[in-house]
Amino acid sequence: MTLRNYRAFGPAGVRLPLGVPFVATIGVNNSGKSSLLKSLFELRPVLAHLASIDAYTSTGDLFSERHLGGPILNLGPGERVHSERRPGAAPRVTFEVEASTGITELTIILAVSTRSIRLEMVTVDGDRTQARYVANNSSGLGMMPVTIEAPLVGGSAVELEWAPFAAAFQQLASAMYVPAFRNALGFDGGEYYDLQIGKELLSNFGQMKNGNDPETGDAIVRMSDGLREIFGFKTFEIAVSEPVDHFIFFVDGVQRRQSELGAGLAQFVILAVNILIKSPSVLLLDEPELNLHARLQLEFLVLMSSLTSGSVLFATHSLGLARSAADVILVASKTKEGDCTVEDYSATTSISATLGAMGYGGQNDHAYKAILLVEGVTDVRVAREFLSKAGVRGEVVIVPLGGDDLTSGGRDVELEELTRLSDRIYALVDSERLAKGGAPSAPRVLFEETCRNLGIQVHLTERRAIENYLDSAVATDVLGLSSGFKLGHFERPKDLQSGWKKGDNWRVARHMKWISVKNTDVGKFVQRIAREILESP
Repeated sequence: MTLRNYRAFGPAGVRLPLGVPFVATIGVNNSGKSSLLKSLFELRPVLAHLASIDAYTSTGDLFSERHLGGPILNLGPGERVHSERRPGAAPRVTFEVEASTGITELTIILAVSTRSIRLEMVTVDGDRTQARYVANNSSGLGMMPVTIEAPLVGGSAVELEWAPFAAAFQQLASAMYVPAFRNALGFDGGEYYDLQIGKELLSNFGQMKNGNDPETGDAIVRMSDGLREIFGFKTFEIAVSEPVDHFIFFVDGVQRRQSELGAGLAQFVILAVNILIKSPSVLLLDEPELNLHARLQLEFLVLMSSLTSGSVLFATHSLGLARSAADVILVASKTKEGDCTVEDYSATTSISATLGAMGYGGQNDHAYKAILLVEGVTDVRVAREFLSKAGVRGEVVIVPLGGDDLTSGGRDVELEELTRLSDRIYALVDSERLAKGGAPSAPRVLFEETCRNLGIQVHLTERRAIENYLDSAVATDVLGLSSGFKLGHFERPKDLQSGWKKGDNWRVARHMKWISVKNTDVGKFVQRIAREILESP
């Protein structure tokens, strides 16, 4: 999605990648971070309109201006999205959607106001079209395969099946925006943006917990188990008081009110319960680090993502959190003309700088006892799940090496920086072996040699990569893969055209039983780390 002349974003536009597991935006205050997140919340009626085109029963001109029969944008009283610096310039929103439908790319440019929406241009595979939607079967709503008739300039008509694109817009229309203010229990009720607060939140959770839907009950149990593990409780259960005015927590056999357990836990509970109630497909989270110790911030993001069916987009002031969690990092800033803009963040190769940004202070920081280096950001989340199953949670800081940037050997200086920060450093890296007993790739051999020379305890996987240790049956269930899917020890998911992406690895790891990986070489290496950490003073 690209925004132009929208709020503080100028005519050059800002581009927001969608469909990525974790996207982070970092920047100073008033640089546009929240506006970028909130734009999807504001555009939900427009997105729902685009998703519902398949419900029309007649031919229509996509270029005609439409009054949607209600608010076009989710705006508060007196709010506007027109640029204050360019009051005459219409806000424009561009969506670029890819689908495997024979048409590889559809671009939709919308002119949006608070009263109407107008489709300004459509391109199919880069060619501008004169587009109309056509319902090919008028027998009933939702039953007809809607196509887009797109006579290309100087060419013949192209028919585009709309359903895959409608599904993409429907997913975005189900996004949930969570503002930075989350002290939400001391109010009578209602919603603050998408965050239910006060008695309404308490009442809805009580109904969910005491209802007859077993899937909802299972989700509440999983949420409670996640909180129990994160906060180190032996037992943990959430209930609602009677009369309905506060949460009750049963912690290790003792009943406690929320006020007795602190703001950090309350933030976990408030947002987790809201996600269970709303079941969003995309989570838009402003400043996840609020009220949380550095050790809990990544745990917070991962738990909330596990309750969300799709992507998590978050705005943060913490570069360390962005680097340890996000697949894509955007940097928000202002141009000299005063427009807010964003650009991709190019990760630094200085690991010590990364650790500093993450708040890790070496041996003087007693919250951590060791450093674990992994290949990429997706491996951070998998390693976290494995360590947790082995009994280690916040004692190890996990740092991504940035793929081949630092895992190809010859980077002695950068890796040596770590030895000044901790005397207990581990590395778990994909070997890229092609067969059982085969040699690791040449860059990994050089990386292993460098680590050993520096005293870093390194392990190259006996299988090709970390995903080859994940349970295929669990992956089939969690990711909705074809029945009977089986990933060999040296195959790549993309080679099997399975739809399994590397960013999904942590979801599979989270639902796996520890016994599935415990006796493998990776499991034994993780247990070794756990044993040395837990036995250290």
